[in-house]
Order: sequence, then structure tokens, then C-alpha cells
Amino acid sequence: MSCAADGAARGADDASEKAALRLWAAAFPSTPLPAVLRARLPSLHGAAAAQFLQEAKQGILSPQSCNVAKVLCRIDTALVSVVNSRHTGRGPKAQVNEYVHEKQLYKGSEIMMPDLNDDNLVASFLPDSISKQIPYGTQELRSLLHMFQYHSETNMSKNIIMSLNECEAKSLADQKWVCARSLNDLVAFVRSSVGSDAELVWSNDATFSNKKVQVIDVQLKYAGHGKPPVSCHNFAFPHALFYCHYIQGTKVYHVTLKDTASGITKSRIAICHALHSITTTMLPANMSPNEQDCHWIYGSHLMWVPKAQIST
Repeated sequence: MSCAADGAARGADDASEKAALRLWAAAFPSTPLPAVLRARLPSLHGAAAAQFLQEAKQGILSPQSCNVAKVLCRIDTALVSVVNSRHTGRGPKAQVNEYVHEKQLYKGSEIMMPDLNDDNLVASFLPDSISKQIPYGTQELRSLLHMFQYHSETNMSKNIIMSLNECEAKSLADQKWVCARSLNDLVAFVRSSVGSDAELVWSNDATFSNKKVQVIDVQLKYAGHGKPPVSCHNFAFPHALFYCHYIQGTKVYHVTLKDTASGITKSRIAICHALHSITTTMLPANMSPNEQDCHWIYGSHLMWVPKAQIST
């Protein structure tokens, strides 16, 4: 990239970031932007955005536009499990120890933790105006793969298909969701669901990955009445795509855990609800689709809990 082009890209990046920060501050004035979203802020603006959109309409993106937009083109990934709390059965089986029974959350219980590292590569959101003008959905899959230069046999193409299938799945009576293709989409869904006065919960601490831990303390943070918390899960996709949803009756626990080997103590958040929509082929052998089962908030997963309904 030339010095002039590099300078233009930095200017576009600064302008896009400032616009995104203003959007966030207006929606959640008392909540700092979490690092998981800050790392994915849109970087397209002005001439760079116009060039990106022109190439997208022509059907394929240049390496320069991919780099400036901070999206993934021709960069393959691992095959990533579609980790959300609804599962339609179209994704791979949930990872080992992904779920725990609610009845396991008691003082003295021993639990095996899942891998808490975020497997997804970081890709930025596209500006809202651009995200609505590029190929999206299973009906446009061929065009989408061609635009980002993925062959059908790559892991990324399989991740894209799983993500789109989740996004297009039939809605269920006890929940609502949206696949946020832009930061605007994410902010609008969360704010309309829980309002601006909500506590944001997330953690990028992977200390207890694949460790046996002992439950030291359990506090019910949200009892499942009133407005349910909203969770957002990052999908493996060429640009940032978050599956944001809520399920009626969801409960939230603040759990203090101790590594049985090292003695290190950490706090984690567990979110619990009936996994009645998950297929039995995807559940571990000890799980029932009709029980209150829980998973941990970690990596690029985010959750908003209405402050008015938090137990103290």
C-alpha cells in the first residue's frame, strides 16, 4: 500500500471508530465499550468505503479492500462450533464440557471446564450502510463465498453455512434473536430488549480452560423473571457477525471457582435455561434437552442483564 493510501486508510479508520464510539455512548452511556467489540469496530469510511462497495457490487474484493476493511478474505479458519444457547442441530456437536447442569452449581461441586479460548479470528464489522448492500444469506451463498474468495471445501465456507443456517432458522415461541451484521444492529437489538440501564457481562480470562474446578460459592444474579438477559455470540464469518438473542426464563449465576490443582480462585458467570430446542445428537450424554442446563460466558460471548432485576 502506498503512503498516500496508507494515510487515507488510517483516516478512514479513525472516522469510523469515532462514529461507532458515539453510537455506543449514546445507547449505553454508563457502560464502557468492551474489548471484544472494540477490536471489531468498523474501519471503512469515505473513499475506502466507496471502493469496497464498488468492488463488492462487482462480485469480488481486492486484497487491499479486505485489509482496509479488516475482514477475512481467503484466510481459512478452524471448523468452529456454533456456540449459542438455542442450537438448531445444523452445527457440529457442542465441545466437551460446554454445558453443565444447573443442579451442579452448588458449593463443593467439582466441574470440568471447557476450552475458554476464543477460536474465532477477529474480523471487523462493516458499516451498517454497506452490510445491507452486500451478499448475505443462504440464497446468496455462492456470491458471498466468491466475494470473499472462499472455495466450498474450506472450513470458513462451512462455518459461513452453519452461521447462516442458524440466522435463518425458524423462530421459537420463548425467544427472539437477530444476527447483527453491524454494530448498529447489535446496539439496536440489545437496547430494544433490555434498555440502556443494563449490566454488561463478559470475560476474556481463559485461566480455567480444560481444568477441573471446585465450586466455592454460588450467587443467583438474575432469577429469570421479567425482561430476560440478552446474550450475543460471535459467529465465524468473513466480517463480524453476532447472534444476539434472549430466552424467557433464563437465570444467571455468579459462580466462584477454585482450580483443584493450583488453588487459583476465579469468578465466572453461568447462564441457565431449558435447552428444549437442542437436538439430542448435539448434547453430551449426561444432558437432557428439557432440563435447566447452563453454559459459561467467555471469549467473545457477551451478556446484558437488566440492572433493575439483578439480585443483590
